[in-house]
This record gives sequence, structure tokens and C-alpha cells, in this order.
Amino acid sequence: MKTPVIAIFLALIFLLLAACTPGTARPESGWAGPVLSENLVYVSSQDGRVVALNAQSCTPVFGSFPQEQDDPLMGIYGTPSLEAMTLFVGSYGDNKVKSKLYALNASDLNSDPFWTYPGPGDDETDIRQVVAGSVVADGKVIFGSSDGYIYAINIATGQLAWSPFKTNDKIWSTPTVDSDTVYFGSLDHGLYAISVADGSPRWPSPFQTDGSIVSSPLVVGGRVYFGSFDRNFYAVDTRSGTQVWSFQGDAWFWSSPVVDIERRAIYIGDMNGMLHALDIDTGVKQWEFDLENPIISTPVMIDGLLVVASDGGLVYVISPAASIQQPPFIDVKAKVRAPLETKDGIVYIHALDRKVTALRVGRTIQDKLWEYDTETGECSR
Repeated sequence: MKTPVIAIFLALIFLLLAACTPGTARPESGWAGPVLSENLVYVSSQDGRVVALNAQSCTPVFGSFPQEQDDPLMGIYGTPSLEAMTLFVGSYGDNKVKSKLYALNASDLNSDPFWTYPGPGDDETDIRQVVAGSVVADGKVIFGSSDGYIYAINIATGQLAWSPFKTNDKIWSTPTVDSDTVYFGSLDHGLYAISVADGSPRWPSPFQTDGSIVSSPLVVGGRVYFGSFDRNFYAVDTRSGTQVWSFQGDAWFWSSPVVDIERRAIYIGDMNGMLHALDIDTGVKQWEFDLENPIISTPVMIDGLLVVASDGGLVYVISPAASIQQPPFIDVKAKVRAPLETKDGIVYIHALDRKVTALRVGRTIQDKLWEYDTETGECSR
């Protein structure tokens, strides 16, 4: 039986808005996705610590940030970004700990950050809760905040690269960079396109929908694809900012899309649990599959297979080329809201039971390689 989508939606919104109001309590968990690099998996605990794991043994290496004797960051929701062994982590913060972007030494998490923004001397500078992830481009790390601004920080100096770009509401959408343009959504219902170089608008005005946009945009072949809380999924021309097509789903779109170039398809899940396969050129529905629980986590493609998780804890492996009446699945026994990540035939899943699971995915077999508990630091195989 499906959980009413409005109840899930309101619970999520309340959770994320809680600490945005002075005097209120912070949320008790974050759901950042894993970050993969060579033989390492960087994972965030739900109270706000970052550790690096050996991808084969799930053994912690490089210590943790903050260190165990220090207070945690009070929640990490946006998946960090990694560039040249610098890990960029945005914190949610609370009334005691300010929200910041941290530039961490990915080879030694016990060491002090290379820099933070705002920095120690920026007493008059403040940012609101960071919910979305960051993206790295042209020597800058770019991220949005609940204060409605997009920030670009010079990686070398930790200082602003250009004046923050203002929207009219909170930004919970992880930015996407294509060529020299940054695309992102806002709770003000707009999709924005701005210059990586200086933050100037690329379009005469943002593309307006009838609902908030928290989906991270996907750019393919001169179009930007994203979903909105108005129950529509859009394809917009990247040059003009005008609509190419739209598809009306069953509920709000929180998840971000994934592309299947071989089949000319876009896959996107909605908050009613319906997974839609859409023609990339026309938006016409190719097929759909009901996961029966809200889809918030972003799926991944691996060797022609689609791996998608739901808030019900089931992780499905779907072959778009075959029948999807009864696709194989694994029950991770906890809600999954963080984006899935994949490398070398392995899918990494961060669920709300504070565990990160590594699965080897095949068409008929899914082997659990290990499960790491971010609260206790224990690994089971």
C-alpha cells in the first residue's frame, strides 16, 4: 500500500525547513550520497562526519572530519564534490554551528580544512543551510544555499570568485555544469542558467514552472531535463531557455533524471513511486513501473541496466530491453533518499538506517559485498 504522497512531501519539507527558522531544532539526519575516487568511497554520517573507506574492504582510512573528539557538522544533505583530492562538503548547520562549505584534504581527513567559506575572518558573512550538493568547474566550486543564493568559490583561495547570484527562494537543487553554463533550480519555481565565468544570466529570464524545483538538472544534446513540484518533467533548450516538451507525471518530481543514450530514453521517478521511461526527443512515455513508494534517490545506469531505489527500501535492477514485470530487487530495509553512485560494476547505497551498502549488480545476481555502519564504524560482509 502506498504512503500518501502529500504526507511524505510535507514531512520532508518540514524536516528541511526546521532549522531554517531561528530558535528551532536541527534535523536529526542527513542523506548525502557517497563520493567515489579510484579505490576509495567517501561517506557522510547522518549527524555530519565524513570518512573515507577502502572500496574493497570497507576499512576506514585517512581518519574523519570532524575528528571523533570534535562536534559533528549537524547534518550533510548534499553529496560532496571531489577535485584533485580536495573534498568539498556543505553543512546544514544549526543555531550553534554555522553552515559552511569546507575544502578538505581528501588524503588526510584528520587535518584542518584547506579553507572554509565563510572563513574565520568573515564575521559579517553568513550563509543559510546547505541542502544541495556542489559542482566543480573552471577552478571554482559552485553551490546553492537556503538563503537563495548561488555561490562560486575560488578553489585556490577560498574566496568568492564572483558576487553571489540571487534567486527569490531557497536553493535545494544541486547545480549542473555544461560547457560554460551552470544550471540549477530554486524553490521560487524557476530554472536558472548562469555563466560559470562571472555568474551573469544566460537567458533573458529563468524558465518558470508552477512548482518548486529541487531536482538536479541533466544536460544532454543541447537540452536541459528536470522535474518540478508542479508534477511536470521538462525538456528546455539550453540556448534559448524555452520549452521543448513536457511530461505530466503522477506526483511531484524530487529525484533527478538519468539518461540512456542507447535507447534514446530518460528515466525519472516521482513521489508517487512511479518510474517513467520517456523518449528523450519527444517526451512520449515508453513504459512505466510502479515502485509503490516515493522515489527521491537518483537512479544510475550500469552496463545497460537501470538501478533505482525507493523510500520503501527496495532497490530494483531493471533491464529496459527486457520485460520489467518482475525485475529482481534487494531489500536494504531502510528508506533510500541519497543519490545512488556506481563504479566498476558496483552500486553504492546510503540508506536512512545510517548504513552504506556496496552491491555488485548483474542481470540476475546482486551480491552484497559489504555494509558499513556510519554510526558505529563497523563493517559487515
